[in-house]
Amino acid sequence: MKNTPSQAGFSLIELILVITVLTILSAIAVVSFWNTRKYSADDQAKKMIDVFDEARQKALNQRKTFRVE
Repeated sequence: MKNTPSQAGFSLIELILVITVLTILSAIAVVSFWNTRKYSADDQAKKMIDVFDEARQKALNQRKTFRVE
């Protein structure tokens, strides 16, 4: 008979490594989520409305035609 230690379970280093990788991936996911949230369609529509309102105000004040591109 051979005297071999049982290999059931994970070592502490393996568990710490897995937890570290999961933490890093979670942090990347959160940052990505907030960046996409920053440029949502509603925000873009509000910005466009602001640009159109500004152009309209300039056109009324200067009595000229303005073009938004």
